[in-house]
Amino acid sequence: EWQELQIRIQAPRFENGEKTKNARIVSMTLNGHVVRADREVEGPSAFGLTGNESATGPVLLQGDHGPVAFRKIRVSSPQAVALLDRVNDAFKKASRAPERIEKLIDDLNGTPEEREVALIQLRSHALVALPHLLKKLGQPESEAEKDLVLYALTRLGSQIAAPLVASIETPDTNLRTTVIEALGYVGDHSVIPHLWYHAYSTDQPKGVRMAALSAIARLRGISPGRIERLSAFRVSAKLADAARAHFSGRHTWTDSEQGQIEFWFWNREANTVESRQVSPQAASLYVGTEFARQALALAPERKDVQALYLAMSLGSAAAQAGSAAALATGPGTVFDLALTTGAPTITEALRISQQNANTPAILATLRLLAQQGAKYRQLQQRSHRMPLLTALNYPDRQIQFAAASTILQIDPERSFSGSSRVVDILIRTLSDTGTPGGLVVDASTQRGTTVAAALSEQGYAATTAATGQAGFALAAKRNEIEIILLQYNTIKWGVTQTVANLRADARTASIPIAIYGPDTSKHDVQHILDDYPAVTFILETADSTDLRRQLAPFLAGVRTPAPTAKQRVQQKREAASWFFYIASGRRTAVYNIRPAESVLFNAAHDPETADDALFALGAISSSTCQGHLSDLVINTTLPVETRELAALQLASQTQRNASTLSDEELHAIRKTWQSASSTELRTALASVVGALQPDAKLVGRRLERLPRPQPPAPTAP
Repeated sequence: EWQELQIRIQAPRFENGEKTKNARIVSMTLNGHVVRADREVEGPSAFGLTGNESATGPVLLQGDHGPVAFRKIRVSSPQAVALLDRVNDAFKKASRAPERIEKLIDDLNGTPEEREVALIQLRSHALVALPHLLKKLGQPESEAEKDLVLYALTRLGSQIAAPLVASIETPDTNLRTTVIEALGYVGDHSVIPHLWYHAYSTDQPKGVRMAALSAIARLRGISPGRIERLSAFRVSAKLADAARAHFSGRHTWTDSEQGQIEFWFWNREANTVESRQVSPQAASLYVGTEFARQALALAPERKDVQALYLAMSLGSAAAQAGSAAALATGPGTVFDLALTTGAPTITEALRISQQNANTPAILATLRLLAQQGAKYRQLQQRSHRMPLLTALNYPDRQIQFAAASTILQIDPERSFSGSSRVVDILIRTLSDTGTPGGLVVDASTQRGTTVAAALSEQGYAATTAATGQAGFALAAKRNEIEIILLQYNTIKWGVTQTVANLRADARTASIPIAIYGPDTSKHDVQHILDDYPAVTFILETADSTDLRRQLAPFLAGVRTPAPTAKQRVQQKREAASWFFYIASGRRTAVYNIRPAESVLFNAAHDPETADDALFALGAISSSTCQGHLSDLVINTTLPVETRELAALQLASQTQRNASTLSDEELHAIRKTWQSASSTELRTALASVVGALQPDAKLVGRRLERLPRPQPPAPTAP
C-alpha cells in the first residue's frame, strides 16, 4: 500500500567554501506519525550524487533493499518547483516507455517474486500497460501465456474496467471473449448493461455469449446456472432503459474534472483502445446511442426503440456536425436514411428528443418533418399534444422558431390549435432587438426596483409589475421577456396562481421563472418547483454578482445560448419572408397576422426586411394599417424603393376596402405625389390618388391636365 512520508530538512550552511553548520532533519513523519525530529546530519550519504555536500539541491530519492515506487512528490521550496516538474516528467516518461512495459510483461513469466514485482508496477501504470496486455491477448504464443495475461488483467483492479468495456468492440472474437471474462473480475454492476447484448444476441459467437453470461453472474454474485434466460425482447427493454438514462442525462459519470471526463473507445483504425477528454454529455450520447442500436438489433420491430435509436443517432450526428443545420444530406447520410423511416417514426423521435431535452436532435427531427409535410396538412385534426405543436412552446426560442418554420413549410390548409402561436413566434423574432427583456413582479416598489436594477446589470432590459396579474399581462404582451423574477409573496394572484397562469398561456409557457425570497420561504413554494418546468428558487438579493451566481446554472439548464448578431439578422429575414408567404400565399385564413401590424411597420424601416414586411402589411385590412402605409409613403428618409412599394400596397388596400385615411393623411399623400422627384414613386403615388375614388368634378380637372396628343406620324410608303 502507498505510504505518506513528509520530510522538512535544513541544508548545511557554508561560508567561503567552508561548512559552518550541519544539515538538519527538522521533522520526518510517516503516515502522520513523527519518526525523526531535530536530528543533525553530519555528512552526505555514501551513495549520493557526488559524495559532497552543498547548500542547494538536487535531492536524490534512493530506493534500495527491494522494489520501491514514488508518486505525488511535492517540494515546498519555490526554487525547486521547476526542477521537480522536469524530474517528474522524466520519471513519468521513463516509467511509461513501451520497452519498460514490455519488460514488465515479460517478467510475468519469471519467478514468483519477479512476477509479483511486475504485477505491482503494472498496476501502478495500468492504463498505460493495458493496450500492451491486450496486444498479447490478441496474439498469445500459447494457452499458458493467455491465461497468465488474463490473470494479470484481473490483478490490475477496477481502474481498467472502463477501457476493458471499450475493448469489447474489438473485431477479434477471441480477444472479445477474454476481455469479457476479465470484466467479470474487475468490473462492478455498472458494467452489466455493456454485457447484455453480447450475452443474448444470436449474432454473437457461442464463446462470447457464454463468457458474457458468466461475467454477469459473477458481477451479480450468483452462479452462472442461476442466471435467468431472458428473451431478446426483455433484454432489448433493458438496453433501451440504459439508453434513455444516458439520453436524459440521468447517468452519472465519475472522475469529472473541469467539465471533462476521460472517455475510452476502441480505435478501429489503430486496432487498440484509446482515451480522450470529452464532456459527460458527449460521452453519454455516444454510449446511449450504442445501447439503443443494440436494443434495436435484438428487437428490430419495436417502434419505441426505432424512434429512440433514430433520435439519438440524429443527436449524435448533429453534435458531430456542429449543428442540426450542418447535417450532411445525400445518399448514405444519417439525414437521408432517417427520411426513409417515415413521418410517424420521425414524429415519435421528436417527442423523445423533447422529453430528453436534446436540442440538436429536436432541430434535426424538425428538419426531417419539414420534408414530410404532406402527412400533416390537416394539423387541426391532431391533438394539441402532437410533438410538432408542443415544440412551439418548448423552453428554447431557437426550437420554437424552428417548429414554427417547419409548420409553415408543411403548409396546413386550415386553421389549427397552434396557428396563433406560430404568428406570436414570428412577431417575437422580427422584433428581437438583441437585448433580452426581464420582468420583476414585487408588491414592494422599492424592493422590486432594486432587484430590477440588479437584473439590468446582467444585460436585461428589466421592467417591474406590482401584482401577479399585471406581471402576467406584461409578459403576455411583450415578446422580448426572457426571464421572470417573482417575489414569493406576490399579491393579486398569489405566486402559485401567477405561475400556473404563466405556464398555461402559450405566449409565456416557456419563459424561465425564478421565485425569490428569504431562505425560509423556499419550503412554501417547493410544490411549485415540483409541479412546473423551468421554475427555480433563489435567495432574495440586491447584489448583481450574487444574482448572476444564482441564476447562471438555472438558465444554462433551460435555454441555449442567445443567437449571434448574424444569426439574429438571418432569423429576422426568415420571419419577414414567412409573413410575406402567408400574405402572398393567401394563408391569412390559417394565420391571423393582424397582431403583427406594428412589428411589420417597424420592419418596413429596415432594408433587410422592408419588402417582405410591406407585402404582409398590404394583406392586413384595417384603418391603422392604411395609416402605417401612409406614414411610410410620405417618409422622405426612407429609400425611394420602400416608399414606392408602400404606395402600391396602399393603393391595393384602398381599392379593396375603400379609404379610411384622415383628411390630413390624404392631403399629405397628394402633396407628396405632386412634389415627388422620382418617376417610379410618382407613378406609384398616382395609383394611390386614383384609388381614393375622386368625385366627377375632381376627375374632370385631372383629365384637363392630360397632355394633348401629338400629330400622327407619317405613314410609311
